[in-house]
Amino acid sequence: MKERCGVVPEVVLCDPKLTGAAVRVYALLAMHAGEKSWCWPSLRRLSEQLHVSRRSVLRATKKLEEAGFITRERHDGRLIYVLKREAFNGSDNTAPLN
Repeated sequence: MKERCGVVPEVVLCDPKLTGAAVRVYALLAMHAGEKSWCWPSLRRLSEQLHVSRRSVLRATKKLEEAGFITRERHDGRLIYVLKREAFNGSDNTAPLN
């Protein structure tokens, strides 16, 4: 099986408002998204992969959304996670990625 990875930008990793669980959820979403900005893993799949409750995943995605790092959108009855990678380039509340 091919190893996959999820890149976590420094601004996500070092954001003091995010919990460790939120950073782990971001990394997993980034892994599922790959080079795309979106993915749609189920809540069940995310919780199983991280060995945490669905409630923990919900809390983490809410924190990520409040911080502006992701959005959650509904399309055709499916929950889509959109990684807001443009949030890392020049907004006032993020550190430069240099």
